[in-house]
Amino acid sequence: MVIIAETQSAGRGRSGRKWHSPVGNFYASLLIRPHLALADAPMISLLTGVALAGALGAFLQDASGISLKWPNDVLLNGAKLAGILVESSISAGQLDWMVVGVGANLISAPFIEGRKTAHLAPGHAGLRDEFTAQFLDDLAHWLDLFERQGFSPVKQAWLAAAHPIGTMISTHDATGIFAGLNDHGALLLEQSGGISPILSGEIALQPAEGPALTHASRH
Repeated sequence: MVIIAETQSAGRGRSGRKWHSPVGNFYASLLIRPHLALADAPMISLLTGVALAGALGAFLQDASGISLKWPNDVLLNGAKLAGILVESSISAGQLDWMVVGVGANLISAPFIEGRKTAHLAPGHAGLRDEFTAQFLDDLAHWLDLFERQGFSPVKQAWLAAAHPIGTMISTHDATGIFAGLNDHGALLLEQSGGISPILSGEIALQPAEGPALTHASRH
């Protein structure tokens, strides 16, 4: 099930932050039932990011500025272009259902305190409808691939579009080197004591959010 809104009066991002929702941008909530273990929940956010990056890149003459930032941001030349928020219900250690919230700046880039923001194309009539069709098609493709082949192709596509392995990153309480993803979608942080998985939270790229790599392709 998919619900698409013209605008939102109480849109939320991570950590309860307000997501400003002017008319013309993309706001959707998708209900899915992936039947995954709780430890595998990050896979769905990353999968959605791959689909979202590909759909957004389809509307740019040069998509090389599109990149993914763990765990839920899509960037355009280092500025936030779209975000993902996943909420879920758990039953007997399994994910019963998940609501995947997606917001993408199509025609305007709302202000976010302390962050650069970007948008696709101001004043593009019909862009939201065209983007909706593209995104839902791309998302269905990746969900089908995930069901048939598991997380591996999603992981490869995400890494191809993300901050490179070796990038210096920081979390709320640690700084280290991005060492990739584990097989559950957790970020791997390398420090002097070894490599540790980061299951949730936000990261900052050091010293800046870029440069971006080529966005993930569905082909």
